[in-house]
Amino acid sequence: MMKKLVFLMMCLLAPLAVMADDDLQYDLESAGVSQSGMTLIKVSVYVKKPKKATAELFKKAAVHGIIFRGVAESGVTGYAKQSALAGSGAVQQHGDFFKAFFDDGGGYLTYATIIDGTAESVKIGKQYKITRVLNVSTDALKRALKDAGVIRGMTDGF
Repeated sequence: MMKKLVFLMMCLLAPLAVMADDDLQYDLESAGVSQSGMTLIKVSVYVKKPKKATAELFKKAAVHGIIFRGVAESGVTGYAKQSALAGSGAVQQHGDFFKAFFDDGGGYLTYATIIDGTAESVKIGKQYKITRVLNVSTDALKRALKDAGVIRGMTDGF
């Protein structure tokens, strides 16, 4: 029964992992209020070796999560949930854009900044859960996705 449940969950989550690296596993949650047009989020990545948790990996997870998953609320009052900017269907329709965007050194790097002094690390079984807080420029990211035709603006269609 448990194997069937795990298999079902993997099938449901597979579309979200299309643009992620095979070993990119992460969680996002709201981390508080930031400047206008910015989102402060807590990103936890799961890696086998702590040195694999690079700044680029955290930025990729943060931007990927905001685009495809959204940000979960943290349970702290005032830390709101944020919906995904684009659905998983955007990957199939705009695959070339996302492949270039999430390649090493791609455009995703310009939208996230790591907040210094926020690193936490916990060993869970054979892997590490490493957490950092990042500030993501969601307004600029939305604008870039609109310009690329990935998402539509509020005034599109009128």
